[in-house]
Order: sequence, then C-alpha cells, then structure tokens
Amino acid sequence: MKFLESQLHQHIRYIAKQRSSHPIRPVSSAALSLLKRQTAGELKLNHWLQITAREMGIDYNDVSKEGRACAAYYERNCSNGSWKQPVRLLYTPELFHAQLNVLIEAADKCQSIGFVARKRGVSFEQFHFSQELHNHLYTVVEFESLSFAGLHAPNSVFNSVWAELTTDFIGANLENCRFMHMDGMYATWPGIHVYEGVFTRANLAGADMRRSYLRGSDFFSSRLEGADLRQANLSDCGLSGSFGKFLTSEPIS
Repeated sequence: MKFLESQLHQHIRYIAKQRSSHPIRPVSSAALSLLKRQTAGELKLNHWLQITAREMGIDYNDVSKEGRACAAYYERNCSNGSWKQPVRLLYTPELFHAQLNVLIEAADKCQSIGFVARKRGVSFEQFHFSQELHNHLYTVVEFESLSFAGLHAPNSVFNSVWAELTTDFIGANLENCRFMHMDGMYATWPGIHVYEGVFTRANLAGADMRRSYLRGSDFFSSRLEGADLRQANLSDCGLSGSFGKFLTSEPIS
C-alpha cells in the first residue's frame, strides 16, 4: 500500500510515529485545540496522525479519504486495461522534505518548480501532486499561480487542482504521468482542465490525459507517442512539430 499512498500521507505517518515514540507537545493553536478534545489518557498513533496533519493546516480524515479514492482509481484503471503499468510512488523523509522546500520556494518567489528543483538537485519522479498537498502548500504560501516549466516528473500523478493554476508546461518531462480530476466527494476520473496551455517541447509520451479540456493549447515540438488523449478536447490546439502517434477519439460533450 505504501507505493500507492501520496508522499504527503506517508510523511504524516512517519512524523506521527516519531512523535508517538517521543511525544512533542503540539505547537499550533489548531493542533492544541484538537489535543484538548482527545482522550485524557495516553495519546495513541491515531491521535498523533490527526495532530500532525492539523499542524500542517489539513485534516487527516481528508488525506485518508483522498488516499482511498486514489488507490481505488489506480486499481480500476489497471484492471480495465487503461494502464499497462501500475502506479508506484517514491517516498523517503529526506526526499519529501527537499521536494516540499522546492514547492514552497517556487510558489513564494513565483518561479517555475522545474527551475527551483534543478537548482536544488531535486527530482519529482514518481511523485503525487495530490489535492491535500496543494491545500497544505497554500497554508504555507498563499499563491495565485504555479509553473511546471522544466519539471522532471515522469511516472507521476497530477490532481487537476494543480494544473488549473498554470498554463506553463514548457519543456517538462511528464512521461507516463497520470492526470486525474477529483470532486469534493472524492469521485475520481481521468483528465485535467488547462485552457491555452503551453506544452512546447514537453515530453508527454505515454501520459494519461483522457477527457482533458485542453482547448487552445500549444504542443509545438512536444513528444506525444503513446499518450492517451481519448475524449480530450483538442479544439484549436497547435500540434505543429509534435511527434509520436497518440490515442484520440471524439471529445465528451
């Protein structure tokens, strides 16, 4: 299961286990309030999971719900043949800490995630840009937009909420990435919404972009071999110079 859980979910569990062994008093007012409502007895791991998430500005129950919905979505796509390879996410505490610092710096300085990642020598390969990670990042830095230009993130998973904040995917390596949308009730389906996105020189080979709204996007010199764009809205898209045969069909109404 750990290979299916987002890095955020795994990191919360990692910290919570450490704190359950060596209790550290919560510091945020939200976490302190939660602590007062917990049992008067010994705090168990479940309490520390809740407290750790609360200190990150998110709800652990929401993280768990998102995780279960994603795992079911992954299984469904593998079972019905939509994906040839299963999702496998990479996590170590040190790597996630470095990745989180990249996201914070990029959002704070309005720089591309790819630029900051290269500067710091950090990869986002097999990473989950999850909905709850986005929520956590926004509690740290209030940002209006993001850029994925130059990002190295093959075999990753993107929740649409990230893509909706940018049009810049120039030169990004998104090979075999899965793009998915999740509603407020955690119903999940393929696709992202990017109007007039710039995918110039991006590597989208093998990416799952079914049902995506990509109207007016520019795919000049992008690699599309094996990309799944069935039922995607490709109206007014620029495909000049792109290469590789991709899957397509009529867009959904």
